[in-house]
Amino acid sequence: MGAQRNGNNIKPKAYFEMLMAERDKIFDVKFELLNNKITSTQEAIFIAKEVSDAKVEGLNQLRQDVVKDRAEFARKEVVEPRFNLIERCVTILEEQTANAEKAEVRLGILEKNVAKLDTIFLEYLTLKVKFEKLVIDVSNQKTSGRIWISAIGFFIIVIELVLHFVKGL
Repeated sequence: MGAQRNGNNIKPKAYFEMLMAERDKIFDVKFELLNNKITSTQEAIFIAKEVSDAKVEGLNQLRQDVVKDRAEFARKEVVEPRFNLIERCVTILEEQTANAEKAEVRLGILEKNVAKLDTIFLEYLTLKVKFEKLVIDVSNQKTSGRIWISAIGFFIIVIELVLHFVKGL
């Protein structure tokens, strides 16, 4: 007795061969699908490797750029003490500049006072010459009244000189 398939009687050997042929087709399709899957997986791996290599190359380039840029920057531990020293030097220079400006002002005042003293000294010399002439005149006249007047005049001149000197400073 034979097996039936779609209402037909088939001999067991033919049925077995038919089943085996169908299974072979299924296995061939599965094998081809598996091969396609393996091929796509290999392609995906190859593409992933290329992407990974590109990323690694990009990271290597970034590392080289960082190393190059690192040479342009200084460490805080190195720069900070130098910066503090420069800052102190600038502060000292500013203080010295301020002191120099004060000294210039003082020098200007001293120069004005020296000029005033020169003027006063010239007035003194003029008054001294006048007094000496007056003394000579008095000694020529040999009168005591005139001597007293000369002394009083000299005293007034000295007082004028002192007042002028005090007022000028």
